[in-house]
Amino acid sequence: YDIIKQLKYFANIAAIPTTLILGERIKIEDTGAEYLISFDSIAGVTNDNYTSIELEGGKYALSSDLINQTIDANIYKLVGDGATDNAAKFALMSKKIKEFAVLNKTTNVVFSKGNFATTQPIIFQAKYSQSGINVRGQSRNNSGAGGTTFSYTGVATDYFIKIEDQTKSRYENFNVVMGAAERGIFLDTFCFAIHIEDIDISANQLGGISAIECNINTSAQISEISIERCRIVGSQVSIGDNSFLKVGFRAGNGNNKDFYIAGCSFGQIDTAILINTSQSVSIKENTFFQNDDDIHCRNCVVSVISNESEGSGLFFNTGSGSYISQNTLIGNSSTGPGKDNLVVNGGGNLTMIGNYMNCDTSQIKWVIATNSNYIDGTVNSVIIQGNFFKSTNNTDVPLLLDGSNNNATGKAYNKSVKLFGNSGGTNDAGNIKLNNQASWKVQSDGSPYAKTGNVGIGLNLPTSNLHLKGYNDSYSDNNFQVENLSGGKI
Repeated sequence: YDIIKQLKYFANIAAIPTTLILGERIKIEDTGAEYLISFDSIAGVTNDNYTSIELEGGKYALSSDLINQTIDANIYKLVGDGATDNAAKFALMSKKIKEFAVLNKTTNVVFSKGNFATTQPIIFQAKYSQSGINVRGQSRNNSGAGGTTFSYTGVATDYFIKIEDQTKSRYENFNVVMGAAERGIFLDTFCFAIHIEDIDISANQLGGISAIECNINTSAQISEISIERCRIVGSQVSIGDNSFLKVGFRAGNGNNKDFYIAGCSFGQIDTAILINTSQSVSIKENTFFQNDDDIHCRNCVVSVISNESEGSGLFFNTGSGSYISQNTLIGNSSTGPGKDNLVVNGGGNLTMIGNYMNCDTSQIKWVIATNSNYIDGTVNSVIIQGNFFKSTNNTDVPLLLDGSNNNATGKAYNKSVKLFGNSGGTNDAGNIKLNNQASWKVQSDGSPYAKTGNVGIGLNLPTSNLHLKGYNDSYSDNNFQVENLSGGKI
């Protein structure tokens, strides 16, 4: 008996006597849970012999967790050895969380350190838009060891952790080992304002479809989803058919929208971020490494700011048919090596400012939709200003239009495409730094695609405001023959 706390101690639940009186407080030593003896149970909450215990004489032992709408997972005696199957206990806990939701309040679930294995999925379900769930582990660990870890050890299944019917929830500070589950964390039906933070998700077997996925096959709202400071990794095996993880974060379709991804790390994945459609997407200050595609946003209003990529293929991709999309890339860095000689690919409206494309191949392939109803005949605009494109020499300038390596003859893009203040690699013949690259590649007959010119051997040039600058900051014409269109010296 603790005189100060006025607690009576019992070894376990079975040792609780029938003689306790109303208002007494007890503590169970093997779980550390505290209870209040009461005549009243909570409507809609069943007695599970963990959080609510029915005693003789119409009395109940109600845990302090139940009263405070907090679940300490220790009360269910979860075994954190990484081997013991905790499926039945997780099922009891999931049922209790759903019952708490009838009170229309947020339920807090706290886990201790340990590797909690289960052969069945874990479900966190609340009550539509009226309640949320906060799930917090003790810490995550990049290796999946230490801290709080959930490990799926069952047979192949659609998902491991399912989040549904809740609003303003937060999931943080734990590791997820996917095992044979196709999806690590799966957001289903109504989910609004969900924060997923400081979680490490690893795919350790073939067959992983996505680490975090918002169900794109439901018309129910899944929106305002925030992914912050998470680490998502596939494996060291080859990207493609042999990859452990196809997508890091997958979302976007209809009412499935508005995503914010910041401070995360994505590595060794086919496509790190794949979003089909969304009104608002923010991808900021993430790191990418050894992915086939880093970012694939098909029909989105997306801002991609201050991200770093190393050893990946395409840094940014919209795919085809994304002509209504708004794509803004600012202050990003990519060291490639790139993919199919490209670092950015797609269509729609594109703004690139202050990016450092330091890949072995740093070209952009972009489609501009045409429409005769527009004054200049084009639907989209491309603005590329103040960027650096490595390995871009005098015959290999950064922009390819119309989605092919050769632009269509006769289309005037000079009104819809603006490239200025960019710099590139070196001129193979004269070791010349191109401080301001001009527009795009010449056609097969050597003529330009538009009225602006290109810097390089054998290319047509404008007749004014031309500067050629060497590495020593001195101007020289020793290595150049500059001609106007008629062949005369300028």
